[in-house]
Amino acid sequence: MRLLFFLSEKVLSWFRQEIVKKSDRNALFESMKNGDAKGFEREINKLLAPSISYMDSYENFYHGFMVGILSGSNEYVVKSNRESGEGRSDILLKPVSVFDKAFVIELKSVKQSGKRPVTPEIMDAAAEKAIRQIDENAYADGLLEDGYGNIGKYGISFFRKDCRVHYKDG
Repeated sequence: MRLLFFLSEKVLSWFRQEIVKKSDRNALFESMKNGDAKGFEREINKLLAPSISYMDSYENFYHGFMVGILSGSNEYVVKSNRESGEGRSDILLKPVSVFDKAFVIELKSVKQSGKRPVTPEIMDAAAEKAIRQIDENAYADGLLEDGYGNIGKYGISFFRKDCRVHYKDG
C-alpha cells in the first residue's frame, strides 16, 4: 500500500510540474464517459509516452498512474483498491449524481515471456481478462448498492509505454 501511495504521489508531481497538463485530459475524460475505448486508449497512450520509464512497467506503477490521471476530474470521485463484490477492484469512479455513469476499471500488466514478443493480440486478451474479472468478482456490486444504475467497465492492459483498452456496458 505504501508503494501505491508513493507511485500516486510521483504521478501527481508530474501534473504539478505540468508534464501532463490538466487541459490535455479533456479528451481522455470525454472518451471515458462515452464508452469510447479506442479514444480512451489513444489518450492514455499519449500520457504514458512522456511520463514513464520502461523500468516503471509493473502493475502497481500503472495503477498509480491511472489514479493520478483520473483524479483530475471534477465530475468523479476516484476510489482505489476498494472492496466490492468478491474482492477488490483496481479503480472505481463515482460521479456526483447517482444518475450519471459510474465506472469500474481493472488493470493488467503484460510481461514479455522469453524471446516471444508481446503482440496487440496478447494485450487485447489481457484487457478482456480484466473485464471478465470485473464480472466474475462482481466489482460493480458496490456501485449498485450505492444507487448507481448506469455502470461502465474498462479492462486496460499495459506493456511498457503502450496500453490496450476494452469496454463493456453494465
